[in-house]
Amino acid sequence: MLILNPSLGDAPELSMFLYDDSGTGLLLQDLFSGIRIKNISQEALAALADVTHIHVVEKDGETITRDYLAAVKKVSDVRSLVL
Repeated sequence: MLILNPSLGDAPELSMFLYDDSGTGLLLQDLFSGIRIKNISQEALAALADVTHIHVVEKDGETITRDYLAAVKKVSDVRSLVL
């Protein structure tokens, strides 16, 4: 599960979480917006290798504002995908 601060709008329909061996991830919420995640632990990287989706929860305080599934894909270098 990934818990984030809230974004505006409806939950994304086709979100994807990309990650690499360096401990960097990128949550793509749509074609034009994403959130970079740094310092992913080795334990979390090992867990990501075994799943096809993660549950993303966006919270404002204790209130859940959006929750959705994101497909998970390992890539060679997340930083090369960030503009």
